[in-house]
Amino acid sequence: EIERVKNHYYKVIKSKIKFDYFEFEFISKTGKSFWLGQNVTFKYIGKKVIETIAIARDITEIKYAKIELENSEEKYRTTIENLKFRIMEVDLNENITKVYSGMESLTGYNKIELLNKKPFDILLTKESKEIMAIQNSERHKGESGVYEVQIQKKSGEIIWVLISGTPLFDANNRVIGSIGIHVDITEQKRIESELRIAIQKLEILSKSKDYILANISHYIRNPLNIISGLSVLLSKTKLDNNQKLKLNQINNSTSTLNDLVNDILDYEKIKNQKINLNYKIINIREFLLELSESYKILIEEKGLKFKFQIDENINFEYLLDTTRLKQIIT
Repeated sequence: EIERVKNHYYKVIKSKIKFDYFEFEFISKTGKSFWLGQNVTFKYIGKKVIETIAIARDITEIKYAKIELENSEEKYRTTIENLKFRIMEVDLNENITKVYSGMESLTGYNKIELLNKKPFDILLTKESKEIMAIQNSERHKGESGVYEVQIQKKSGEIIWVLISGTPLFDANNRVIGSIGIHVDITEQKRIESELRIAIQKLEILSKSKDYILANISHYIRNPLNIISGLSVLLSKTKLDNNQKLKLNQINNSTSTLNDLVNDILDYEKIKNQKINLNYKIINIREFLLELSESYKILIEEKGLKFKFQIDENINFEYLLDTTRLKQIIT
């Protein structure tokens, strides 16, 4: 410590400095260690010092507090560096004042290339500058914010980053700049874009499906109408009982197919919540008998037995939508 003090004052006198402040450690008579902060005034004649006035004060507590603060700051800085946080600080003129190592890996630039540069000039894409300008204005007002921007790496690659920005304050609570934590969200953006495209494709596919269903129902309805018309004409001719039964089955089957076509068309109505119920008074016994007769041939062809029974206590007439009722029972 003696040599350090000697060398310091040797350089001061050699440079003919008139006023100087210097801190050094010394040992008292009792052997206790102290720190002094010493102001010295030098008077010269030519190159020779003819008088010195020194005022020294005990700064031990201040010095140790400063050392402790520096150690804490170093620990904080080291922790941040080790965690690879992508952090950058800028002043009120938007000049980069501090860069943590994570920003180097994110941008491809080293600290020297980033310091004292403006993100507007070196990192931001044209599309992101407007967003950043708005956010910087908020930081100057003391407001924090989270936002997404595109940046261009040193290699020219464009990436997306999520920035959490907050203002920096001095001891008087005045805004002196801002600090931002950067997270690379390029992969999330890619997935989001692919998902959006997939949804658009599904929407197109859904519209195509609806178009196809509408056309199918249209082309089925035409031959059904012809069959129904022929059945009406045939019913006006002389028919035996067996022929009448077969014709009735044809009519029931035609009616079922027609209901199926309506179901296809109703699908679009249900999707758009525009389905309507068509009520009318029906005899439930007659309705069920006709429905069972229309399936009788199919049942017999499969070798199955079919039994129809309705409770005598049930009322015969109901106000119902026969198409929906037929769907449920079938």
